Amino acid sequence: MVSTKKLFDICDNNDKKITNDNENAQQISEIGNIEFKNISFGYSLDKNVFENLNLTIEHNKFNAFCGYSGGGKSTILNLLLKLYEPKSGVILMNSKNIREWTTKSIINKVGYVGQDSIVFDETVRDNIQVGIDDILSAQQIDSLMEKVNGRDV
Repeated sequence: MVSTKKLFDICDNNDKKITNDNENAQQISEIGNIEFKNISFGYSLDKNVFENLNLTIEHNKFNAFCGYSGGGKSTILNLLLKLYEPKSGVILMNSKNIREWTTKSIINKVGYVGQDSIVFDETVRDNIQVGIDDILSAQQIDSLMEKVNGRDV
């Protein structure tokens, strides 16, 4: 499993080279269709989680991955976020190889709701602010807190 620290490092750190982005990678402004084409991936050399996986995730459609523990749901997400590299095959986003996009810009555009909620031992406000300091202003967070009756929490 990819550590939360690595995700935060990617999102928070513009100065350090902590991804495997190529020097010509561009920021993605909107994610359209996503295609996994003949993806093979494994955590070890002798056993693959996926062998020639083909999957299309259509733009503006609700997508859910369900299955047993160890079935590869989180692995698909980690491949999509460029946190893992496939052994073979290609992942296309907006009909371009995912390597053409920066890791940070992809992470900032992908929403993920896992089966386990992570809440830090801090205030509701602090939990809301995690990873979105550059997305929402203090006023927007105040407005959000007011709407959910969480102003003083």
